[in-house]
Amino acid sequence: MAARTCLCEVSPVLAKWIYFILFSVTALATWMLRDYSYEALSKISVLRSCLGDGVSGDGTCVGKGAVLRISFGNVMFFALNLLLTLGMRKKDSWRRPLHTGLWPLKIVVWAALIGVTFAFPNHAVYIYGQVARVLSGFFLVLQVLIMIDFIYLINIWLLERDHCLPGLVIGTLITFIGSLGVTGVLYYFYAPSIHCHLNIFFITITLILGIGYSILSVTPIRVANAGLLTSGCVFGYCVYLTWSALTSETVDRACVHNGGTGSRGIKIVGFVLAILSILAATFTSATTTIFETKSAADPEAAATLGEGEDDNKDSTGERADLFHFVFLLGSAYMAMLFTGWSLNNTPGQFTIDYGWFSVWVKMASSWFSALLYVWTLVAPVILRNRNFS
Repeated sequence: MAARTCLCEVSPVLAKWIYFILFSVTALATWMLRDYSYEALSKISVLRSCLGDGVSGDGTCVGKGAVLRISFGNVMFFALNLLLTLGMRKKDSWRRPLHTGLWPLKIVVWAALIGVTFAFPNHAVYIYGQVARVLSGFFLVLQVLIMIDFIYLINIWLLERDHCLPGLVIGTLITFIGSLGVTGVLYYFYAPSIHCHLNIFFITITLILGIGYSILSVTPIRVANAGLLTSGCVFGYCVYLTWSALTSETVDRACVHNGGTGSRGIKIVGFVLAILSILAATFTSATTTIFETKSAADPEAAATLGEGEDDNKDSTGERADLFHFVFLLGSAYMAMLFTGWSLNNTPGQFTIDYGWFSVWVKMASSWFSALLYVWTLVAPVILRNRNFS
């Protein structure tokens, strides 16, 4: 007990929340430095130097440099924790305090790593920005995997309980009515003219894919655990991504019914919701059990989700290294959102994930989600000799 107190060790659950708080602080600091600290940041020579290198003439490179540096420091912090806990599974491992303790030292290291990045030259930070793009792609893929696995688990839980069948039906109706309704709204606001070819393409592809995999989910060639509820949820997620992509477009008045969406109040609300979404997505991804269990898309695997729980009583029941890996990816993704995936400039105040690069990233995520869901529907049936657990 004395040793534990000396190490400032806490429970694994509390440790996760502390890491989450540190991550949240960096998100808020990133926003404040990007939008409100130009005068202070421009006094830092390495940031000020970008004003004369032809990168940006309006000072946005200063905010971009701060965003990337904070992200870089966070990535290094979680990478260090990842290395220290790599492969750790035992409850009595001597490395456990490295994950759940040493908090005074960790906070100092965390702050120091972020601070030292402000001495890094701009070309090194630019290289990190390219790496962050790749890491952010992995983060988005992880989000899709977790989303689909969670939907299957909910569907299985409802199917196994007869008294929950009304909820299954109601949930299915809500997802489809909501998805189709929002699709109609998207056509109205973002495709008011036949000349809005790209917006019409985005919305129509999402609609066609949604109808296609919904029909597939009730045919004999799909996995038994799938159904209209799973398809409705995926359809809703893809419609959401399409809406998010359309709102990230640089405004073309001919193809957008403004409807007050450009007002400062709406921007602030959207910005706050986006920040909360980043934090929630990172935390839920880091604490998911998708790496610990068998896939819910496979009926045989889903039936054995609870088996073998007593086989590893000495196990921590978690993967600290994977937890830190997800926060590492989330830190990189945060930089991309605050810079609009662009390394040349940054969005204006109370804007996030804005620009054409963001548009295509979101649409690619939507299409990937649809295709991956279709694969989960047919793969266990087509490739019967393969183990999808």
